[in-house]
Amino acid sequence: MIDNNPYVAAADIRVSNQMNNVPAQVLKAPLIVFKENGKSVNFAEWNLHDVSFVQPARINAFIVFLSSNGINYVLALAAGTPFHHILKATEVVSGVVTQQIEPKTATSQKLGQVTIGNIILKMNPKLGGYNQYFQQGAPSALNNQNVDAFKSFMEVTMVMGFYLSHSAPGNSREGEPSVCGYSFSINNRGNVARGGFIYFQGRDFEAGNADEQAPMKHTLTDIELRKPLQEACTLYFEKNGKYPEYVLVYRFGTSDGEIEKVKSEESGYMASILSDAMDGRSPKLIVISVRRQHNTRLFKQHADINGNDKAPLQNVEPGSCVAGTNPADIVMVPHRALQVRNCKPHFCSNLPSSEDLDVSQDF
Repeated sequence: MIDNNPYVAAADIRVSNQMNNVPAQVLKAPLIVFKENGKSVNFAEWNLHDVSFVQPARINAFIVFLSSNGINYVLALAAGTPFHHILKATEVVSGVVTQQIEPKTATSQKLGQVTIGNIILKMNPKLGGYNQYFQQGAPSALNNQNVDAFKSFMEVTMVMGFYLSHSAPGNSREGEPSVCGYSFSINNRGNVARGGFIYFQGRDFEAGNADEQAPMKHTLTDIELRKPLQEACTLYFEKNGKYPEYVLVYRFGTSDGEIEKVKSEESGYMASILSDAMDGRSPKLIVISVRRQHNTRLFKQHADINGNDKAPLQNVEPGSCVAGTNPADIVMVPHRALQVRNCKPHFCSNLPSSEDLDVSQDF
């Protein structure tokens, strides 16, 4: 069908019916550890029966609406997005954590253990508790040695994530600011437990002749990065009594053409801000640029696919990794695919802050 496309024919191109075969490795899923027991992960799923949280949160007062001082949590049973906006605005002003449940959820005849469990699962981390932590499910073979990454690396590492989002061109909200959500870990288990948002002008008007022609800005400045990084360092120190030796940043929302700019500019801003926030100490910084906007797909060999299996089993296993075309790149499927043979991987580029950091594809 593609060969009949007039543009393909005009370019004198023919599409081969043979797909490229590439070797791959599968990262072993971690063990999800609760207070009494661990849960193994099977194709990105694990059950939550008979579990207790590792660190339960404590609620000082449990009410439906905010009414007095001394309250640290509000659970609201109310309908609609407008109310949700009001609730979250109240959270920003008061500092009191909020959670909304739609009345149709609370009054549903299907309301049962699963729904109530999901509400509690969200409630605990909102208040600073930990539902579970991660433990190595199987040793990683690295340089012919079995390595426990959680003990050797995560014990001294703070993990952060940044994700940029812009209004689509022509959208009714095109003139609104862009938003960058961020999150970070504050314990030595890699639990991402804190986060927030920063807002900025998403168009680079200096680079365009008119507002409509101004290109989107996909990199962050030192001003935009300062609040998240300083907040993360402060809370990490409060929790551990020391600063991390490593900072591992997952940077979402960039394109292939912006990798060098992230490496040359953003990484430099991060390193400088981290040093200021840690009283002059300089942690080892690793930035991993993650991209999802591409057309690459990974498939099992045709002979390994059972057409009677459910969709996840017909796709490659979660954790499947293929080496990229250069030593810094990895193509990874980090999630369970729910559609048959439609497993969209992530492109990951490792950007170390110094040459002595081991950020090889294997590591």
